[in-house]
Amino acid sequence: MRSSTTSIVQDLMARNPGELEAPPVVTRSSTSDRGREKEKPQMAAQHAAGTCLPCIFFMKVPPCCKFGDECTHCHLCTVDEARKRRNRISYEKRKVNRKLAHQL
Repeated sequence: MRSSTTSIVQDLMARNPGELEAPPVVTRSSTSDRGREKEKPQMAAQHAAGTCLPCIFFMKVPPCCKFGDECTHCHLCTVDEARKRRNRISYEKRKVNRKLAHQL
C-alpha cells in the first residue's frame, strides 16, 4: 500500500519532473576549505587563536548555514572545537553574571 505522500510526490514528478529539483547543498568541504582563509584572514586569525565564534548552523548535518560565505561566524571549526568553544563562552558568561549578582 502506497502512502499518500509518496503518491502525491510521484504524481507531481510525472506532471513536471524538472520542477522538483533539489536546491544546491552547501557542503563542509566547499565552505570550510583552507582556501577560505584567503577571503577572511581576520576570521582565520581568530580561529587559529581560539577566539572565533563557531557557527552553530554550520555544525548541523547536513550543514545548513543560510548565510554561506557572508556568515560572520566561523565555519573552520570542527564539531568538537565548536562545542568546546561554545561551552567555554557560556561558562565565561555565567561567571561574569555570578560576579555581578554578588556585587548587588
